[in-house]
Formats: sequence, C-alpha cells, structure tokens
Amino acid sequence: MAEGMRTATLPNVFSSIRVIFREAGRNIDEICSNSRLGIPRRSRSGTKRALTTEEVEALIVRCEQRGEVGLSLLIKLSRHLGLRRKEALMCAPDLPMWRAAIVRGDYSLPTLRGTKNGRLRAIEIMEGERDQTLSAIDEALEYARENKFKFISGGQDNLKSAIGRMAYLLSSIGMRGEVSFHALRYSYAQTKAMEMLNAGLSPDETLVRVSESLGHGPSRIPMILSVYCQPLKAYFKGKLKPKKGEAHNRQPTKKIPRASLRIQVKAQHAQASGFPVGRIQPVHL
Repeated sequence: MAEGMRTATLPNVFSSIRVIFREAGRNIDEICSNSRLGIPRRSRSGTKRALTTEEVEALIVRCEQRGEVGLSLLIKLSRHLGLRRKEALMCAPDLPMWRAAIVRGDYSLPTLRGTKNGRLRAIEIMEGERDQTLSAIDEALEYARENKFKFISGGQDNLKSAIGRMAYLLSSIGMRGEVSFHALRYSYAQTKAMEMLNAGLSPDETLVRVSESLGHGPSRIPMILSVYCQPLKAYFKGKLKPKKGEAHNRQPTKKIPRASLRIQVKAQHAQASGFPVGRIQPVHL
C-alpha cells in the first residue's frame, strides 16, 4: 500500500500467492490470511449507483452521435445482462449461442469470455425484459458480423488496446465515477432482484441467484445486498435467514482447476458457441 497499490488489488495478489503455495503442496491459508496480514477489506459503499432508464438512453444517444455504435451496443447488452466491461467487450462470439438460448426459452445464458479467473457462469435473463434482451442481442450480432466480431478496436489489434480505447470512450461520454460502466451491473441487479421478489422467491434465494448471475458466489450475499441492492434493503430487512439457512448451504460453483477441467470447460464453451476460446477450437462434426 505504501507503494501505491490499491486496496482492491492487494487481496487478489495474496490470494494468487496462496493458490500457488497450495498447488505446491503447502497450505498457508491460515497463517497468511488477509486479516492476519492486516490487509483492509475493500469498501464499495457509495462508489456506484444504478442508472435510470432515461440515463441509459441518453448515454446511448451520446454514443450514436459520436459514431460509436459499438459502444452503444455494449451498454445495451450490459444493462440487460449485467456484464462486466471486459465480458461485454469479448462477448461477440457468444451472441449466436445466446440468441438461440433466448428463442429456445432458456432462463439463463452461459458466459466465459472475459470472466474473472476464467470461471464459467450462468446469467439469468430478466423475464420482464426478455424481448428487449433479444433485441439488444440481435442488434449487437448484426453489428458484430459486419465488423469482424469486434465492437471496439484500439490502435493495435489486440485486447489490451481495445480495453484502453473503450475506457477512453466511456470517459468521453461521462461514464465515470458513480455512473461508470460498472453501474449498469447495479441496474441489472436491482431490476432482477425486484423481479424475483415479485415472483414470490424468498429474499435469501433472490440474493443468492443475483450474486451468481453477477459472477459472485452464494456466500457473497451480504455484499450484494449492501452494495448492488442497497436501495432495496427495506425489502430484505428482517427476512434473511441465518448463515446456516438453505440458500447459504448451496455449494458455490467449484473453482476451475488450472489444468484438465479448465481446458474441458473451455472446449465445451467453444463447441457450444462455435468460436474458439483462447487457443481451443470448436470441433466441427
């Protein structure tokens, strides 16, 4: 921290170190936990807020006025699916698969490209916005097919350059601070949570499923409530079960090992989407 490393980065660094030691046959989780090392917990309280429909529409218009259609499509996709910035930027090859899933009546969409630690997750569709989600995917797919399956390109033909270009464009249209691109995930989380509650789901189950759709485990529901769904706290007050409740006992998605299972998951995703995942090519039967 004295050297300027961010609070959010430190836990990730030491988590990676602990994983390396475990794979080498030595478990240092207890003696080198974040709390024992004095690493402060990251606080996200008040850093972002959900964007209103009017704000999202205004941002889309701003993009289109600047000729940045690709960025406007990423904003639409993330609003309906709660994608992270990198996930949205890399999702083009999965669009045909997602479209087929929605038309088929599936309630969730698999995503792997750009996810944290390469973990596969299922994003639950907002049933009340199924048609709008399909429309956003159709628009994005048409654009992707006409632009070599790229929404944004940087000065160099690589992902790092595209991410840099996207960051610049987002700042130029005012998507920074509490209304950054990540704020679209807040909009998705709150809309999906209210949809589930109105459908009769328990508060616990609602938070678990929203957490999983965002790419977090069932154990993260306190964070989901205090950060992403903070304006909805009144709907959950006094209604959450103790930690040993049924929703909390659900086994989180197992972390994908760095060897055979991870390769297997990538191969399955490549096969389902019809596009490579990293160096893994789909098998054409």
